[in-house]
Amino acid sequence: MATGQKPWWEEPLRVLDICNGPEMAEFDYEKLGRWCREFHANVIHFQFNRETKGGFHPDEAYCRTRVATRRNRDVLAGFLPIAKRCGTRVVLYVNGHWFSKSFVDQYPDWRVLREDGSRVENLYGDNDSTFCINSPWRDWMRTRIEDFCQYDIDGLFWDGPLYFLNRKGCYCHWCRERFRRAFGREMPSWDRTKFEDWALLAEFAVSSLTEYYRDAYGWVKSLKPEAAVYMNAANVAEPAWLVGRDNHRLMPYADILLAEGGFGMGRIAYYPPWKTSASSKFYETQAAGKPAINAVTSADSPWRRCQLSGAEMSVLLAQASRGVNPYAAFFVEGMGQSGDKASREVYGFLEKNAVTFAGTRSLARVALLTSTHTLDRYAGVDIPWTDISGVTAQKAEAVGNHSASFYGHYELLVRARVPFDVLDDHALETGRLAQYELLVLPTAACLTDKECEAIRQFVQQGGKVIADFETSHYDEHGRRRKELGLAELFGVSSLNKVTGPRQYDFAKLSAPWDTLAQIGAPFVPATRYHLNVALRGGTTRMVFSVPLASNIPDTVEFTDEPFLVEHAWGKGRSFYFPGTFGEMFQTHRFPAYARIIRGILARETTPLVRVENLSNLVEVNLRGRPGQTLVHLVNCELSGIEEVSPATDVTFHVTAPHAVRRVRALRMEKDLAFRQNAGEVTFLLPRLEAFEIIAIEGES
Repeated sequence: MATGQKPWWEEPLRVLDICNGPEMAEFDYEKLGRWCREFHANVIHFQFNRETKGGFHPDEAYCRTRVATRRNRDVLAGFLPIAKRCGTRVVLYVNGHWFSKSFVDQYPDWRVLREDGSRVENLYGDNDSTFCINSPWRDWMRTRIEDFCQYDIDGLFWDGPLYFLNRKGCYCHWCRERFRRAFGREMPSWDRTKFEDWALLAEFAVSSLTEYYRDAYGWVKSLKPEAAVYMNAANVAEPAWLVGRDNHRLMPYADILLAEGGFGMGRIAYYPPWKTSASSKFYETQAAGKPAINAVTSADSPWRRCQLSGAEMSVLLAQASRGVNPYAAFFVEGMGQSGDKASREVYGFLEKNAVTFAGTRSLARVALLTSTHTLDRYAGVDIPWTDISGVTAQKAEAVGNHSASFYGHYELLVRARVPFDVLDDHALETGRLAQYELLVLPTAACLTDKECEAIRQFVQQGGKVIADFETSHYDEHGRRRKELGLAELFGVSSLNKVTGPRQYDFAKLSAPWDTLAQIGAPFVPATRYHLNVALRGGTTRMVFSVPLASNIPDTVEFTDEPFLVEHAWGKGRSFYFPGTFGEMFQTHRFPAYARIIRGILARETTPLVRVENLSNLVEVNLRGRPGQTLVHLVNCELSGIEEVSPATDVTFHVTAPHAVRRVRALRMEKDLAFRQNAGEVTFLLPRLEAFEIIAIEGES
């Protein structure tokens, strides 16, 4: 790379991954080159090991490497000139976590073990296993990496290794020795209820994995400094202890943040349709200025030879390309279905408009926190399903659920059609709040003193906060504070008691309040649980009913227990729900809850976008740069499975601080008539399919 030249990976990327494992020995790689062109891909994650027989085995290496035990066709050497002709950069897909049992059996001293000596295996089936990152397996892996660097490649992508704390490993003698050196004591037993012991195990998992990726990054850069190096990183809502991935600690050893925000366990109708969108926002925050990639699979997992529909792929890739770069994964046996046709269309659109999208930033004035400290230390956290290491979805066992509250508030903001970003704890601690008007804290139970102070300063200077349940009741280590860390800000004091479950109860306004004039019902359903609080300067806006013994009560009487507390603080104010508000919406989607949030947002934030004649569930985001505003629209209204219900004749009013010369619907390739008045531009979009991007161009 020439001095001063920008690294290639800082250009807009459209990544393609086509797994052709069963056909590797005889596959026509000219066809793969044609697919790269037809998909408008400028990067391919190239697979060169046949790993469909239970993971990597050295008999199935299809390149030159000293670890191979059989000489196979060198598909890597054969494909590289084809890729260069196609203008496609080649990044090697390197599996570091999934190995065949027969191969692992050859190195019993490298296995991942539980405390009782049993092996961690069966990551994806009943014929695979894995190796410990603290064992001499590292030296074997270094040999592979050095061999890869002999080829004229553009980068390496690590799909693993991982630390398997989620599977109660590893207690091999290599890990025990390393733990003793690090902490001066023996490894404790796996027990999440033992606070101090668990904190050490979690730190050991994260530090072990981070140090491996640090070393691997150095191995590559010493031989091939111009190559991009990055790993399969942590996803949104993933605790760092789960497999040892802490993105902030990994990013010094990665040129790109890539994670699988679009890998779901089946059809997107079965999980929140904005999971991929939330992931894009999360990755942009955690990448901290480096490029990010949001990986999407076409597979109707676990039936990987069947694709998601074209409508689903259009929605997912539209979400995966806002502020980050998209990655589309396919299995060769499933090619030719509607999912790849839609993917080609989206990638063609992104290629055509790459210059328009480059260098933009979010214009959102609202932020939603996903608290990494809470994910790591709070009992009320769901374990998300991931397509790696055999991690299965698990629901939180405790009262109060940060994960559910996060997705509940995410949907509430989507339904309010408010552009917003997703922040993490690090963003709060490093001064990112100044650019926002309002921050949402969804059962963000575990916050540092520094975060609490940053939030207080934010509100003191005019910011607004919406929070619920046990937000700030614990520190970053999971230790319960006697008082809410933000008690003074919320205008309440915790009584350290949780009431519930409330099966049939209600809440209502304690007195007329203009902010919630459109609530639409005299009563609203109460949250299932709530923290008992006493007022400490705040104003009760809504109250709970007396607990009801039946869903057909004779009368409903009300208490003075706060359901919603408003409190002015400095130049700003807070809106605190002592109950499990966000997660209650995530499970029940009460329209009144959406009206409550819309009312608060309408009063407390600048309306950057107003929409008329739109009943569809559409996520609205704003991005821009000087002289240009982009309105990103993703239509999540899937009609059944195979098509998106279109919206027609939708009117938009968008804040435009610059004189506007042109409004253009980029996907429709149509200029739209508009009018501008007092810093706002109004236009009508005739039709919205799966997605659209409206470019509002200023005068030159």
